[in-house]
Amino acid sequence: MKIGLLGTAADRPGHVPPELAAVVHPDTQLEMYPVTAAIFAHTPVELAMQQVNYLEAGLRAARDGCDAIVCVSTADYAVAVLRETLDIPVIGAGEAALTFGRLLGTRFSIVTVWPGSTNFIHENNVRLHGVAANLASIRNVMEEDILQADTRPDAFISRMQSGDPDTFARIVASCRHAEAEDGAEYLILGCTCMSPIAADVARECTRAVVNPFATAVSVAETMARSRPPGGTGVDLRPETLARLTQMVS
Repeated sequence: MKIGLLGTAADRPGHVPPELAAVVHPDTQLEMYPVTAAIFAHTPVELAMQQVNYLEAGLRAARDGCDAIVCVSTADYAVAVLRETLDIPVIGAGEAALTFGRLLGTRFSIVTVWPGSTNFIHENNVRLHGVAANLASIRNVMEEDILQADTRPDAFISRMQSGDPDTFARIVASCRHAEAEDGAEYLILGCTCMSPIAADVARECTRAVVNPFATAVSVAETMARSRPPGGTGVDLRPETLARLTQMVS
């Protein structure tokens, strides 16, 4: 079985995040499909542009014979369109976390490294999936200035994933505030870039911590194994595929 992972978290082809090893079957292959023209979603405009980028990556994965696709972003870029276009499971990390979380409790908090200006992404998702009333809080770890220097703040992500102690301490503090002050019964990490440190964060918390990336991969694998074999067709005209590929190349 092959699962395609779409997104900027897949910028290292061939590198499978080690935290996913515990959630997939040994014979499952995780194949990375980097987004060709990655954009950080500072505003709804960039979010819409990313939809096109992820759509193209998803079509590449389908044509490559993937049995399921995971959007490696809690924004769930292009998930709805890809589901309408493909006949294989397509799972968004944000949707997977919100759906699985309902088994853990009623009230939840989202803890994200990104500042408050990006909260529209999570607010859109909780409304779409009918859990807005259950959202206790969105806790933002970093301030707005982290987004002012770079279009894509890759340097910060690398430091965080490498275990930068200051950033880690701020994430844990935000989680504890969500537990103690907001009444969160469980926590959802608000960015798949936090996946490498998810287990370390969970060890510092008293409530369950949901890793959207690992959750989405687990759901995708389960769905792929449960569906009848055959068919990964792409329901688009050749000229549309060619135009889309040209747009993001």
